[in-house]
Amino acid sequence: MSALASRILRLRSATGLDQRTAAELAGLSQTTWSRIESGERAPKLGEVVGIAAALGCLTSTVLGDSEMGARLTTAMRKSDDSADAQGVAEDLKFLLETEAELHAAGYIR
Repeated sequence: MSALASRILRLRSATGLDQRTAAELAGLSQTTWSRIESGERAPKLGEVVGIAAALGCLTSTVLGDSEMGARLTTAMRKSDDSADAQGVAEDLKFLLETEAELHAAGYIR
């Protein structure tokens, strides 16, 4: 099991949610959630946002610091257009800043 899969399992267990409920809250099928949580499938960045929302935490909590950097690097490498890669970086930065503000205000843990 990957560190990411283990982290998602641990966070879900801490919330007391079963896989079906967590998956519904994240906008995923229970099968997809199960495959992500077991490490059979890595979640897409958009799915990570849904997983974090379902678990009531930050995407950076779900991904962990090293995974965040790896995801950003991968997204930027996949882009043939440097302007598009810059857009991905700006979008991710905005997401993290917004989550930090929501966390500081007590809306998410």
